[in-house]
Parts: sequence; C-alpha cells; structure tokens
Amino acid sequence: PVLVILFATLSWYLLSYKTLTAVVSRAQSNKLRSMFVGSTVFLFFPIVALILLFSMIGTLVGGLALLLYLGTTILAVAAAPVVIGKFLWTTFSTDTAISLPMVLLGAAAIAVCLVVPFLGPLFLLVVYVIGIGAIIERAFLALRR
Repeated sequence: PVLVILFATLSWYLLSYKTLTAVVSRAQSNKLRSMFVGSTVFLFFPIVALILLFSMIGTLVGGLALLLYLGTTILAVAAAPVVIGKFLWTTFSTDTAISLPMVLLGAAAIAVCLVVPFLGPLFLLVVYVIGIGAIIERAFLALRR
C-alpha cells in the first residue's frame, strides 16, 4: 500500500502543486481545527449519506455524498505522506517548501507506521482525519471566494 499511496501523492504533487501546498499548510497550521472537522466528517457524513441514500427523495444526493466522501478519503490518504513528511522535515530544518525528499520521508514514515502493531495504524488514522479536515476546510475557503 505504501507504493500506491506514494504514486497518488506524487501524481497530486505533479498535477496540482498549489492545491497540495494549500491543503498541507492548512493541516499544519490548524491541526486541532482540522482534526475536529475531519473527525466530524469521518464519523457522521457516511451516516447522513446512507440515510439520504435509503430515503425516496435523497437517493441521488446520498449517492453523490458517498462519492464525495470516498473522494475526500482518497485525497486525505494521498496527502498523508506530505503532511507527515512536512512535520518531520520542519522539525529538523527551516525549509518549509514541499519537496520530493519531504514526500519520500513521509512515505518512509508511513511504511514504519504500518509495521508498528497498534500505535502505527492509530497514528495514521489521526493523520488521515487531519487530512480530511484540511481538504474540507480548503474546499469551503475556495467556495466562499
């Protein structure tokens, strides 16, 4: 799974560096807010979407909501190596621009987290939730403009 995540991250890095930078900077600057928004979306959005999906009126809206949830989750997984890599990189260096070694450092950290039995996946879940929150916040900021 690390190679798939790395491929998705590098694809996002090459296709839209600006949006990746915006999402990662949002996740780095407001960790608690992103975690709150992400956990709310992660826990309650599928329930609301399933309720809409099984109602007569909201079938299409519920299906669209589930697709949006799936897309947001995939983007959060793709942003995770950059979020972890930037956190680790800025711990040891003053350079804050996203670079390929930073992405590779984050992918290596994800590989290490997948080996650790209980705390590794829990840490990755927290990073994914922060990523979901940062993506949702960035989307709301873009729509508000």
